[in-house]
Formats: sequence, C-alpha cells, structure tokens
Amino acid sequence: MKNQVFLAGLLWMSIVDVARPAAPGELPPGQPGPDKLPLYDSAAVYLLPKDRWLTFDIPPHQKILRVLTSASLSRNQPVSVSDEWAYGLRYELLTRQGKLVVTKPYECRARLTRFVDAPGAAPYTAGFFRNEPIVPLDSRTILVNLRALDERPALLRMKLESADPKVLDVGVRVYAQEQQPEHKLRIRWQRLTAARMEQFARASVYRPELLTDEEKMNLVRTTWSPVGPVGLEGREFTRRLLYTLKEVAGKPVEAPPLPEGLLLRSRLHGIVPLPEAGGQVKLVFLPIAAPGAGGPAEDVQILWYGRLLFQRSSLRVPWNDRGFSVDRQFAGGQLEVRSPRDVVLRAFLMTGTESVEITPSPSYLKTYRAEPSRPVEFPFLHVKSKTVPCRIRLWTMSDHARPDSPPATTRIRYELLDAGKNLLSSAQIVASQPGSLYTRLEDPLSSVRVSDPTSWFIDVPENVSFLRVVSELAPVLVATENRPGDMRKQTSVPEDFFRFYADRKVHRAWFPLAASDQEGLLLAGRIQLLIVQERPPVDDPDKAAGLFEWVAQYPLGRWRGRKILVPKPAESPDRPEAVPSTFVPVPRNREVRLAFRAGDGRRHVSPDLVYEGLGQSWTRLSLFVDGALLAASHVSGPDGEVVLPPVPVGAHRVRLDCSAPLRAFINYADPGKGPAMTSRLAVRLTGKPLVYDVEKRGPEAQAIMLRHFTQPKQSERATFTVDIGLPAGRATGHVNDWTFEGHAFDVRPAGGHSLPVLASRGGRSDEGQPFFVNLGNDIPAGHYRIRVTPHGHATGYLEVSQVHPGRPEKRKIFFESEVGEPEGRR
Repeated sequence: MKNQVFLAGLLWMSIVDVARPAAPGELPPGQPGPDKLPLYDSAAVYLLPKDRWLTFDIPPHQKILRVLTSASLSRNQPVSVSDEWAYGLRYELLTRQGKLVVTKPYECRARLTRFVDAPGAAPYTAGFFRNEPIVPLDSRTILVNLRALDERPALLRMKLESADPKVLDVGVRVYAQEQQPEHKLRIRWQRLTAARMEQFARASVYRPELLTDEEKMNLVRTTWSPVGPVGLEGREFTRRLLYTLKEVAGKPVEAPPLPEGLLLRSRLHGIVPLPEAGGQVKLVFLPIAAPGAGGPAEDVQILWYGRLLFQRSSLRVPWNDRGFSVDRQFAGGQLEVRSPRDVVLRAFLMTGTESVEITPSPSYLKTYRAEPSRPVEFPFLHVKSKTVPCRIRLWTMSDHARPDSPPATTRIRYELLDAGKNLLSSAQIVASQPGSLYTRLEDPLSSVRVSDPTSWFIDVPENVSFLRVVSELAPVLVATENRPGDMRKQTSVPEDFFRFYADRKVHRAWFPLAASDQEGLLLAGRIQLLIVQERPPVDDPDKAAGLFEWVAQYPLGRWRGRKILVPKPAESPDRPEAVPSTFVPVPRNREVRLAFRAGDGRRHVSPDLVYEGLGQSWTRLSLFVDGALLAASHVSGPDGEVVLPPVPVGAHRVRLDCSAPLRAFINYADPGKGPAMTSRLAVRLTGKPLVYDVEKRGPEAQAIMLRHFTQPKQSERATFTVDIGLPAGRATGHVNDWTFEGHAFDVRPAGGHSLPVLASRGGRSDEGQPFFVNLGNDIPAGHYRIRVTPHGHATGYLEVSQVHPGRPEKRKIFFESEVGEPEGRR
C-alpha cells in the first residue's frame, strides 16, 4: 500500500472534528405531547415473570409464530448509542395435554435507538409508555417455527431467565398469522401509505406502482394478529400499553464509523509488530473525542521491545486533540503504544518517498459464554487411546465505566464426562484477573471490558469424552484448545518472534476446540468474538538488572568444544561474575589505560591474552604493565591464548608490542562503554545426539537457551529436535503451565560478524542464533535429561546455558599472597 493510504489517514485527521460520536451519558428523550399521539399505534405488551410461566393459546393451523420482546429501562438511566443490554428468556411448546414438545433458551441484546428529523432537532424514540417513568428499548423478534415439529403444539409459554441489572422488566407480544377475506384485500392495499407500500413490495423486482392487482392482493393477504395470554389480568399476567410510531421518518442517531486502524483507549494498549530489519516508522494518531474534551491529557508512551532482554527503549510524545504523528527509526521487534485518550492508530513503514502500511489486522478468537444455569460442553476425540493435552482459558467481564473497581473474582467448575455424559471427576478454579490492556470485544463501541485470561491445562484421560465448564457466580467467556500428545512443538527461528509477516505459516502450539451445539449457542447469543493481540514480553527485574547466575551446560559423555569470541551487547548489564569471560581489545604498539578487577574480591587477577588473525608465521608478543615487562612469548598459528602472570587489581598502563598484524584481547579488564567480547565454550556438532543433565532449581518456570553457531556465510537452515525427559506420570488434575516434551526447531543462520573460533586453525563462525525451550511450573524441581539431535545442515557448534534470576549465595575459599609476591594460579 503506497502513499495514498497514508494520505487517507491524514485526510481523516482533517475531518475528525465533524464526525464525532454522540456524547455518552445522555438521558432518554421525553414522551411526546398529546398532539403527537395520532402518529403512534398502541399495542398491549405482557410482562414476563421470572418465577412462573406466561402462557398463550396457539390458534389452529399455524405454521409460524412471531414474538416481539421489549426490555425497559428507567427514564433516569443515562444511555449512549453504543450501550447495549442483555436479557434471556425461555420458551416452551406444549400439547393441550401438557406434553413438552420443544424447550429453547433465547438470548437478546438490545439498544435504545434515537431518531432526528433534521440536523440539530430534538431526538425521539420509536416507542414509549405513557405516563410511566420507564423507556422501552428496541424490540427484538423471535420467530417460532411450527412446521417441522413431530407433534402439533397448542400452547406457547415463556418466562424470563436472566437480565442485565439495569433492565427493569421485559414485555412480550405474540402474533399469529391470519388470512384476510378476499373482499378486504383491495381496501387494505389502498389504505397503506407510500412508505408501507415500498416495504411490502421489497420482495418484488418492481416498484409498487408497477405491480399487478393480483400481486398487490397477495402481499396483503396474510397479516399478523395479536394473541393474548391465558388467564386473568392481575393474576396470571400484567399488561402494559406500548405506543409505537406508525412510520419513522427521521434518521437514527448513530456514532460515526471509526476509521480503519488499531483502536487504543486509556485502558487498551496497541501492539504493532515490526519487520525483522526494522526501518523508519511513522505512527499516525487519529483522536476520536472532540478537541478539548476531558481537559489536559498525559503524554502518549511508545515502548520498543527487541528480541533479547536488553533490547528495550521508550519515548513520550505530547498529546494533541486534533491528531498528530510520530516519525522514528526502530529496529525489528514490536511496539507497544499507550494512549491517555481514545484514538485510532495507523502505522506506516517509510521507504524513501513511499510508505507501506503495517497497521496490524485484527486477530479474532472465538469464545463461548458460560453462565451459572447454562454450561458449555466441549467434545474430545482420542487417537490411539492416548491422553489429550488441553488448554482452557476464561475471561471475566466488567464495565468500562468502573476502571478503578477491583478485579472480578469468579468460580469455575470443570467436569470430565464419559461418552454417556456421566461425571468422572470435577474440580473448581477461582479466577481473579485485572481488566486486560490488550484484549477487547469485537464491537468497538461495547461498554464491556474483558479481563486478562485465566489459563489452566489438563492431560485429558482416554476415558473422557466431554469437558463441561460451569460458571458458578457470573457469566464468563471460555475458549478451549487441544493438541496431539505426541506432536512436537514447531518453531521457526527467528521468524516466529517477528510476527510481522502475515503470509508466513503460523506454527500453532494449541488448536481451537469447538463447543457442542454451535447452532444453539449462536441463536442464544452465547458466541463472542474477542480481538486479541500479542503480549509484550514481561522482563524479569533481576535479569534486567544483571542479578542472575549464568550456568553453562555441557553434554554427558565424550565431546569436543571450542571457545568462540562473541560481541557483548552494549545494552547488557555489567556483572562481576562475567569478568573472567569478558575480553576487551588491546591495541598493538600503543599504550592504553585499563582497569583490572576481580569479581570475587581478590587483590590479584591472572588474565588471559587471546589473539587471532596472525597466520602461520612466528612472532613475539611482549606485554608491558606500568612500563614493566609482564610476559613475553613467541607464538604462531591463526589464533591462540597466552596465560599471563598475576596483575594487581586497579588501573594500569598496558602496552602490547608485536610486529605482526593481529588482533588481541585481554580479560579481567573493565570495558567501560567501549566494545567487548564474551568467550563462549560451544560443543562441536557431529550429527550425533547430545544429552544434557539440566537442573531445575525451583517450582517456577525456567528457560534453557540453545545457541547455534555456523559458518559466517552459511545460507542453509538447520534443524534440531529437542526432547525433554519428563517424569512418567505428570501431575493429575489441572496445572497453570504446560511443558512440551518435544520440540522441533527450524533455525536460520544468524549471519552478522565473522567471529574467531579459537584453537580451530583459523575457523570462523557467525554470531550464533539463539532459541529456547521452557521447563514450566507444571513440573517439579529436579534434574532432567534433555536430548538435542541435529539434522541436515545442523553443523558447526552448539552452546547450551541457563540463567537463574537472583544472585545466589556462594562460598569460596582461596589463599592470596601479600601484595608484590606472585601468588600464581590457585
């Protein structure tokens, strides 16, 4: 998409002051005066009771019934065009002898539509109750089909099952079809207004004046006649008179459609994925509210997340009621945008004089509404009589108008059923999550806010055929997913982190499971789409501050490894424990000032001098510290390492004399803000599996990092399978995490700088591509065998490591000689 897309966004910014939604919180229009009553028809509505049935006789020979429902609000209830109220009823069809033929629940959602006859005119509604402090919502229609029933029903009965707390009551009108006598048809047609004739003629390709007499008569032959309830008024039913406009000439008051883009609110952040290469990004902000509404606003926050922990940045941009844009250079990753006001965001990648829109498209998730009296069931299919891993997620709902209310707490009961729906086991889940900052209902005007999801996992036994989810307190939204138990988790590295490319194949870890009775759930309004976003990474504060222990893992048995000098990220924290493995460059034939330090409190350190790029010739290396010769050595070969005598900690003048054009590095020196390298001991890949004994130190989830080093200009991807030896019996019941036993990684070479592989006769490597496996909190602390198998082009070297947050307590005993006396290596 080129410049015209970006210009369209700017054009909307120029007209945004004209297209404004109606102000929220307006009271419903008042009742019309007596002079307006001739414009209205009156009809009796009958209030639905909750504790008993409201019954109607069905006239003979009926094929279909029409039921109109009308919920009522207090006239003092503020409403807006986006407000919606839900209520549920149940209807049953019975024979004259009382035999039940059909029973069905029905969910309705209604708004209060207001109309205006001209711009600036006073709004009005299509219906009202005279001399009563209530206002009817828009009517909802239920068509009850009687054609396909095995038995002919004689009675229709209904009752109210649920309603929004703001709904005062719900009334119904029942209509049956009635055939008009032949001699009245012409008169009925002639009495219709022009607008009503247009409505009747919609089923024809011709306008009303072009219809034949026979066609006109057929259009008015069948009419809907009201049916009254059984019993006495005041005892079996309560009647109320509803006035409705005969014809609505005005236009409905509607909120203008939002422009295309990503909707942001003060409590709804936006996530914008960026391509791996990054680039110049323009963010266009299109405010929704009128200028000046709400007073001063805070700044907009833009947070950038790279792939690694230390790749983070943020900036603030002043808010402007009339729209604004931000133009910045970002590396690959994702942006999180936080706005203090409602705004639509569009993102563009600028390439020279052109722009490509990168605003993310909505990602939808189907959920099902579980209620205390109406659970949701999910069927399971077991292949080869194996257990099926299952993930269940639920969302609670709250009101946007109460942002400071505490997280809603609800109780969920899940039941495992056999093929005959007999209960095998059940358990209770307590969910209490705050309102989500990244997920919303599909309707952008909805006043309902969903929470962060509560997730749990079950390894469903082979004798379970159904999962039933019951909400014990309040309605919740539920989604269930499963996966084959023996299927490896597929990951493309690094593409699966950069989710910018919509055309790439998505590697799903979990697959959606449809609930039973989809049609019934849809008719009852119990299927709800959510718009979800990728969550930004949650950083461990200890890791971000450098308070962690880095543990290298080496395979069991015989193996060969080499040290690789890897560039140290400038953003990574400086850790005392990493001093021995951190190398700084030492220039040739020039004195520099270096500060030596020891991470364990010693007064002396014994550095290593590493060189590379020498070739096969011999040369003499002479290292001077504070003008005195510390060490001299004749070396040859492409690279090597020289162990130096002890050096007192502190600042020193260091000079390396050498006639050959090589590069040299020394450890234990403080790099400051300059460049540095980190020494990594990686295992050489031979095509055979590598087995590691990895310790999980506590109950919390822990990640294991694998890093594949290959030739600098390698283009072929590498494949690795990783298998985790988990205990034979996983924890029974539900857990809140899931450790995948098998992984398959498709790894792209990292590229980047050409790095020296020490003691490899001039071998070179790329910067190494990291990928991760996770030991979740569903498995206990202990030792686990991890088997890594390279496939295909998986050559080069592999490093495996763990990072444990926090600074562990360590005790180390060493002897140190007096200052000035060499202590040697201990």
